[in-house]
Amino acid sequence: MSSSTSSDSSLPQAIIQTPIANIHHFLSIKLNASNYLIWRSQFLALLRGYDLLSYVDGTAKPPPTQFDDGSSNPAYILWHKQDQLLLSWLLSSLTESVHAQVVGLESSHAVWQYLSSAFSSQSQARIMQLHLSLHSLKKGADSMSSYLLKAKSISDELSLASKPVSDDDMVLYILGGLSSEYASLVTSITTRVAPISVADLHGFLINEEIRIQSSVTSDLVSATANMALTSRPSDNMNRDGRHYSRGRGRGFSGRRGRHRSHAPFVPNQYQYQY
Repeated sequence: MSSSTSSDSSLPQAIIQTPIANIHHFLSIKLNASNYLIWRSQFLALLRGYDLLSYVDGTAKPPPTQFDDGSSNPAYILWHKQDQLLLSWLLSSLTESVHAQVVGLESSHAVWQYLSSAFSSQSQARIMQLHLSLHSLKKGADSMSSYLLKAKSISDELSLASKPVSDDDMVLYILGGLSSEYASLVTSITTRVAPISVADLHGFLINEEIRIQSSVTSDLVSATANMALTSRPSDNMNRDGRHYSRGRGRGFSGRRGRHRSHAPFVPNQYQYQY
């Protein structure tokens, strides 16, 4: 029985102390047909944190189920319990469509291997797609923050697939997707002697976006002011759009005041009596 005690002490205990109901706190992403790389990275982090990776990758071999005398081996009972809890973790992190593919598999290792095989080809295709996305990266009408976040998301996913992109390459991809408005900054960065990190580039691009937006706003204000000046009525126009003279009389009013009516003059009938 001393051998069984030794086997018991060598087995991890962490998963037994973690309620399965709390698994969603650690595994927020469920595996579907398109997110295997992200799902795998979060599950690997959890397994390594609890020192349980050996169960799913097959390096932790199950102990004998019984001793030579036919009695049950407590080490196997504990190992099997750990494995079944891990299996529950795996199944709870699958979407319904993926879960249906592993029905009948009875160990965490069997499920892990199946998922690795089933999604490996999709993973390679996804990696190629991500590389193409970097090559065709364009800022377009996006804000600079959105553009940089899109680039970072692609880079992060490639890192999860063990295909990290160097800072130098990411800088070139990001600069290559900018419009001509940023030409002066692109020239300044690509001709500098010291390399620039993606983090430093982020700050430069945000500041340049602010400068460009301020310049556009200033130009718009100037254009609006000029338009207002050119469309203002001239001084020799009255409110009805009629020209009038600045001479001794104004329109039909003559010297008799500004507010006389413009009605035609009718001679007094008594003026012409003899």
